[in-house]
Amino acid sequence: MSIPTYSLIGKRVEKLKLSLDILKSNRAITVILDASGTKICGEEEWKVKIHGRSTPRKWVKLHLAVDAETCEIVAECITQSTVADSSVTKKLLDKVPGKIEVVMGDGAYDRSGCREVIKKTKAKALIPPPRNARYRGTSSERDQAIAAIRWLGGDKEAKSI
Repeated sequence: MSIPTYSLIGKRVEKLKLSLDILKSNRAITVILDASGTKICGEEEWKVKIHGRSTPRKWVKLHLAVDAETCEIVAECITQSTVADSSVTKKLLDKVPGKIEVVMGDGAYDRSGCREVIKKTKAKALIPPPRNARYRGTSSERDQAIAAIRWLGGDKEAKSI
């Protein structure tokens, strides 16, 4: 029995058009968005060890939308490493079946375009603003989060609660 090589598996995976089965439910869900990268290995790895770094290494990002209650992956998307996490928010949320009540994400999703996409789905965005975020004086969810963090005593104290 022969074992397929990494290259052969990589070539065959590209041709597969698979989608994950989604469990059906009628409840509104809380979705957690995140992304993780994985390095693409290939013939260049041994060249880097022997000759030093010659070309930039290639990465692939896997973007996931996970149901917070069941820990089920409800949407997925694969992109190149140069694609920002916030730019695939619409693509992920469009794939989520049913109603979305809350969308949670890390600071990579703290972009106005991302928040607009979440707002259009009529969901609440729970995304922490960065440490240097500025209060703009609007009634946006982001300004409310900044005000709450300041009211709780600043970044360090607010995040420890």
